[in-house]
Amino acid sequence: MRKSRQELNPNFIQVFADDESASYSITSLVLEQGHTRVGFIKGIDSHGATGLRLAGFQRACREHGVSIDEELVVSGYFDFESGRLAARHLFGLAEPPSAIIASNDDMAAGVLFEARKRNIDVPDNVSVVGFDDTHLAQRIWPPLTTVRQPIHQMVKAAVDRLIKTVNGVSVDDGPTRFSCDVVVRQSTQGR
Repeated sequence: MRKSRQELNPNFIQVFADDESASYSITSLVLEQGHTRVGFIKGIDSHGATGLRLAGFQRACREHGVSIDEELVVSGYFDFESGRLAARHLFGLAEPPSAIIASNDDMAAGVLFEARKRNIDVPDNVSVVGFDDTHLAQRIWPPLTTVRQPIHQMVKAAVDRLIKTVNGVSVDDGPTRFSCDVVVRQSTQGR
């Protein structure tokens, strides 16, 4: 079984985004916009971010008093096609969600594609959210509300720690988690 990020070897340089808090923040945004029936597309189960992003979604729902309907939580594989297939399932429900949170931008793009194919207007009929703020998020239509990871700061911290290690300086301060920003674009709106 693959280890989660929390179980990684403490001798490794560990720098990563705070996926749980970021997912909590983006879910809170959607809930505060008035959405109460929210779909969530998970990533690959063996990927450490998957469980953390799901936990953030669940915590936000609990704290906002929104029940989690398990038929709205579906699996994906962090790719466009799995996002499209997950959206097909969610849009086919007797009571589809008014918002869908995908665990990355590629799957969110698949949701947008499937919505367009079904003539479901985004964001009038369904809000769509991604994660990672990839270049794709700004280039699709409508531009995607998403989570921006501080990639440059994360890389700098990892390289700085690596250089210290190579130079014989002890780096034993454990994993470094970086806060993420929610980037609001045109793929979401209030109910």
